[in-house]
Amino acid sequence: MSEQVRTAKKTGQESTGAYRAQLARILANILLHGVTGEISVAGASYNGAMPPFQQLADAELAGLASFIRSSWSNKAGAVQPALFEHERKASPRSAPFEGGAALKALAAAPAS
Repeated sequence: MSEQVRTAKKTGQESTGAYRAQLARILANILLHGVTGEISVAGASYNGAMPPFQQLADAELAGLASFIRSSWSNKAGAVQPALFEHERKASPRSAPFEGGAALKALAAAPAS
């Protein structure tokens, strides 16, 4: 479990719309830019690479993100294509995120 998720669970923040929107934003950025290096998920460490899917249209990415957020016992709502459109324009990133530290920095940064 990531530090952000643990903190949110301790404070009850995980049920807020702002928290859910932040998770959708992080997922959108991972799908757009990819991630390489070590990340921790639910207490397990992974060291690998996920390629970016920026070649997909915003609606396709929204469908993929919505599937992820509603599968495997997840119960989050649908992600709108507008989120991907916004994040594409907001980020000058041209390389994958460098592991968990880069994702934590994204989570800490205010949405633009």
